[in-house]
Amino acid sequence: MNAFLCSFLAFLALSTRVAATNYYFSSSLGRDSNTGTSPSSPWQTTDKFNSALSRMNSGDNVYFCQGDTWLYAHIAITQQSSGVTIDSYSCRQGQTAKPVISVAVQPAGSQWRRVGNTEILTATLDQVARDNGIQAVWVDNVRYVTARWPQLRNQANTLTIGQTTWGVEGEFFRSNRLEGATIYCNDLTQATDYWKGAQIFVRVLNYAYLQYNVIRSGPGFVTLHAAPGQAIGFYFAHTASVSSTNTQLKAKNGGEFTFDPSTGLLTLFPLTSTIASRILSGAQPVSVLYNNHPAAVVVNGGASMVTIRNLHIKWSPVGISTLTNGVVNINNNQVSHIAGFGIHNQRMGSITIVDNQVFDAESSCISSQSVTRVSRNTVRQCGLYAGLGAWQALNGVTCAGGECSYNNVQHVGYIGISPTARAFVYMNTVDWAMLTLNDGGGIYGYGAGMVGVSVYSNVVTNVVGNYASWVPWPIAPCFYLDTTNNVQMYNNTCTSAPSCVQMNYGQGHVIFSNVCNAPGMYINQANSASTFMGNLVATTGTNTNWQNSLHRVQAPNRNSYNEIMTTADNIYCIPQGADRNYLFQMVKSGLNVRYYAFNDWKNSVTPSAPAWERGTSVYTSCRGLRASFVGNEISTLPYDMRRNESTNKLAIAVAVPVSVVVAALLTVIAVVAYRSFRSRQQTGELPTDAKDEIELPQSSPTSSSVSSFSLMASPSHSVIQV
Repeated sequence: MNAFLCSFLAFLALSTRVAATNYYFSSSLGRDSNTGTSPSSPWQTTDKFNSALSRMNSGDNVYFCQGDTWLYAHIAITQQSSGVTIDSYSCRQGQTAKPVISVAVQPAGSQWRRVGNTEILTATLDQVARDNGIQAVWVDNVRYVTARWPQLRNQANTLTIGQTTWGVEGEFFRSNRLEGATIYCNDLTQATDYWKGAQIFVRVLNYAYLQYNVIRSGPGFVTLHAAPGQAIGFYFAHTASVSSTNTQLKAKNGGEFTFDPSTGLLTLFPLTSTIASRILSGAQPVSVLYNNHPAAVVVNGGASMVTIRNLHIKWSPVGISTLTNGVVNINNNQVSHIAGFGIHNQRMGSITIVDNQVFDAESSCISSQSVTRVSRNTVRQCGLYAGLGAWQALNGVTCAGGECSYNNVQHVGYIGISPTARAFVYMNTVDWAMLTLNDGGGIYGYGAGMVGVSVYSNVVTNVVGNYASWVPWPIAPCFYLDTTNNVQMYNNTCTSAPSCVQMNYGQGHVIFSNVCNAPGMYINQANSASTFMGNLVATTGTNTNWQNSLHRVQAPNRNSYNEIMTTADNIYCIPQGADRNYLFQMVKSGLNVRYYAFNDWKNSVTPSAPAWERGTSVYTSCRGLRASFVGNEISTLPYDMRRNESTNKLAIAVAVPVSVVVAALLTVIAVVAYRSFRSRQQTGELPTDAKDEIELPQSSPTSSSVSSFSLMASPSHSVIQV
């Protein structure tokens, strides 16, 4: 009976596969009057796709023609179309570009008019634009911004706008004080209600900014429609209701636009005269995104077993949005030039996001709210525009549980990777994070719900922390555990950051076998029952600033460091000329800072107290942890990765006292780095001619305790030679 049932089910499955239907779409070759079921008779529009979804069955395939573009298009997958796969096909010889699905409109060249003898152009848009307003404008993939005051200094390349915004005086007004909904600023000298009707973007915290409307203004103040709570600084942006006497908020600089919904007039100031001429001739497309438009691709509630792959989602408020608790696979897509989230999972579905390229999203490039697999994605230029996108969600990748691995994250306004509960975060690279905001990290976890997370074998480099001059310092470590519990963090590499690991509250963390070419540990407040063991920590500073400390503890409610954390078997490196008496610090309360030399730190303050640094912890001069990388995009890593074709040798040389513990630490680091290197070569993330050598150059061999370790590594074994 069981054998018969299995055979019957297999027959049904085979029948289902045989009965599957293929549907074809081509914007250039198709017609909605065609049959749509063969490459020679494709349908044309996404409206036809949406109307045909109700007749599609599980196992059906929908193919979009490679090289074609669908503008003002929207794909909505419903429960009735569960089990559908959306893919691409070749409809003409030699064309392999992914099909473009876009929500934007592109005014024809004949709609544009030049304003006098200037480079300023205008076009009158339709009633839909007048009713909804304009959200974003791109000119041949370059994001234009709403006219603003103060003006941005770098208008030559708008892709860099936001990377230095809050750190450059003159691009934002500084708030002198805040009273309710009124911001007082001595730099505002304009007449009464000059700013009335403008949008105002207020940086309310280190890590957030919000948008408000100005309802009243005068010399030295602006009053907003709601109280912001805090106000560090702000800038104004154009709206149609701005006073006609306001000359600042007009499109008069390259890369700016304004829109008047009462007339539908879009005013554009191209970056160059050549671009202006190309727009007028129709050779340079201008992509305009209206407000209140849906995502280009939406998987609605109830839909499941949906696959979306090999598409290019472009010029959209959100690229791909999932609103289902079902199963969705999002694979090998390109998502770019997005006004909000690139890929956004908003429900508790089982989502796989693998092998996608996501870039130029004004909010997070990838954000998932449920247990997922987020792997082998390349994301870059995420959340860089201050005042655009979501107010705080400016991350590279946000993954809620599950697997977050082998992602390459570059140029992010806020956090590189943000995991939540029971996530496994491994083999990722984060390069240039915290470019727009402050108080986050390259990899950052927040909240008591982030429990049981494992963070291992990641490389984080160039974490900035964008803070204005009136904020004391950048809070931007490579790894930041903020009020979290029971996180394991090991075999990671950090370089070029204000600090390596920061722990704020929380307990039960185990941090071991990490390499930090940045100032080391910063432990704040009531952390307890954690372990910091077997790490290599180097600082580049030579003064008494706490950010250059190898270890800093702020514990007003603790009598000693012992009550907070156990430290053991760490290697501490200092630069030449550093004052060794100022590299370990403990803050009891307020400004009561106690500085320690290494031996005092290691042995604690009083002889009766247990040692703070146990075991074989050493203190040496690891001179010049080398920071260079030869590859496609990442320019600074803490070691040189280049493939040696003949030997596949992985060599580490570091000056330390001879110690079995230290040798074991270096072995772990070497093997993990080697495996990461080989895996990234196999997945195409590194060039095949890369050289896999890692070196920590030796310090001056004057001490008899200095030894050199040379490691031969392969994917299966390693041998230590002392």
